[in-house]
Amino acid sequence: MQRLILFIIGISFYGFCNAQLPQSAFSFNCTKDTTLACGQSCLTLQTTVPVIRALSDRYSVNKAACFKPNVSPAAPGVVALASDDRYTPIIPLPFDFPFYGFLHASLIIGTNGTISFDISKANAMAQWQITPSTLPSNDYDRDIIMGVFHDVDIQFPNTSPSKQIKYDVTGTAPHRKWILTFYKVPCYENACWNKINNTYQITLYEGLGLVEIHLFEREVCTVWNNGNAMIGMQNYNRDNGIMAPGRSAWTTPRWGGLNMNEAWRFAPNAGASLLKKVELYKSTGELVAAGDTTNNGNGNYLVSFDNICPDSTSAQYIVKSSYYNVQYPFQFPVRDSLVYATDTINVIRQPIVSIQNACPGQANGKISIINPVGPGYAYSINNSPFQVSAEYPFVSAGMYEIGVREPGTGCYSSVMVNVPERYNTNIQVSYPKVVYCKTESTTLAPTVNGATGGRFSANPSLLIDSISGVINVASADTGIYTITYRINSSDSCINPVANTNVVVADSSLHVWTGFSDVLWSNPNNWSCNSVPTSNSNVLIYSGNVAINSHVTVNKLTVMPGANVTIWPTHSLTILNP
Repeated sequence: MQRLILFIIGISFYGFCNAQLPQSAFSFNCTKDTTLACGQSCLTLQTTVPVIRALSDRYSVNKAACFKPNVSPAAPGVVALASDDRYTPIIPLPFDFPFYGFLHASLIIGTNGTISFDISKANAMAQWQITPSTLPSNDYDRDIIMGVFHDVDIQFPNTSPSKQIKYDVTGTAPHRKWILTFYKVPCYENACWNKINNTYQITLYEGLGLVEIHLFEREVCTVWNNGNAMIGMQNYNRDNGIMAPGRSAWTTPRWGGLNMNEAWRFAPNAGASLLKKVELYKSTGELVAAGDTTNNGNGNYLVSFDNICPDSTSAQYIVKSSYYNVQYPFQFPVRDSLVYATDTINVIRQPIVSIQNACPGQANGKISIINPVGPGYAYSINNSPFQVSAEYPFVSAGMYEIGVREPGTGCYSSVMVNVPERYNTNIQVSYPKVVYCKTESTTLAPTVNGATGGRFSANPSLLIDSISGVINVASADTGIYTITYRINSSDSCINPVANTNVVVADSSLHVWTGFSDVLWSNPNNWSCNSVPTSNSNVLIYSGNVAINSHVTVNKLTVMPGANVTIWPTHSLTILNP
């Protein structure tokens, strides 16, 4: 009898808790705003939730509708590793995670943008080379998540002071997320060290087996690995894998860029669906309606809530989706057997607008009404006469009242909007390498991103083509050159100048490249592949140098951020300090 009473109490308690909004839950979508016309009482609300199935034997991959990172990539976390081309020691997970049919309690992190559940490779060399193949492939490691896999260098470059590889754990069981972040990690190879805008995250979802890749930025450096990169996954046997569309290593042209801000969601796609139900709640926790779901064929269910009638000028609704836990699906709902996600929909009885900011001192901002629009609608700005166009270009920074008059009813609604000032620096210029030897007899052509039609110049003076930016290294004197690219633009929001440095060396000026390792005595680490002598002027432009012998040079210049360490029992003599 006692057991029966406890069982009934357990059912009642669960039923009470299930009727409420969960204290901790996942979120799949960005907050959605929709407009309720001022003469309209009710509407149909729609959203999407992902299709997640019970078995992780295979996966689907889809681009998420919005870019919603889980943690700030710049914020401190648990430092994962600081050595180039290595796997970490074994890292325990806070929850078991299913991956291609097996539950894993731990994983290892590779320095080149990967996670592996093959913990036999802990502390071993991590793969860096990209071969002409797609996943699945025996060319790549087992049980691996690539997001983004390309050769980066966390160890040697000092071109990115804030670089880090770290991981975080957020949430409470059963709604925890394990998040790996690569933040501003430079590309590998000294010619690529100035390409530091490589930031991305891999997120593992407890109870659902979801893998998400958030790609902030990824720079392309074609002088190494052909500029290739990959986003995908494969199993232990390397006979089952999947890649994000357009994100394979052999996409032409090479993919990447600044401010990409895209998210890829890999979901288990075998067995029965884990979705139990989708409900709509008021923000106060009151249940409003159950949703109708339709598989739209692109990895999501389309969810509709019909005849929703807000009782105020604006209302906030919470979409609560309930999933069975992937570790023990379809069991009686006891503790931890359901996993929830809550997403927000705002219903607003006001116009929804988009803003293009104005440049300082200019009337080149823009206000566009995006909802409601259509035949018969009329619009006003700051109580001006109505117009049929839903756009107000040529506005300066400031506050504006945007009004909408609906057709037929003449109903009027308005919203206050702010047009802020903006200032963008969006021109970048770079050469294939930073350090060149005069004996290379090569001409250098730069890459320019963000603007065309500019002119090149050099300081100190250098023979440079002002149109193409091509430099003939053989004709240049040794030293550090600042190359300037300048455009003529009437847009004050564009910084018209971009700078980069090029260093030219010969037998009299030895420049550290650090191409192979940190050892002073290795000729592969120096421009022109020769170790400095007592007659040499030496420039440590960047990187870390270890003096592992008795060294004598004529002059030594160490640029800010570079480091020189003299090993015990060895020495450095500078004849003309």
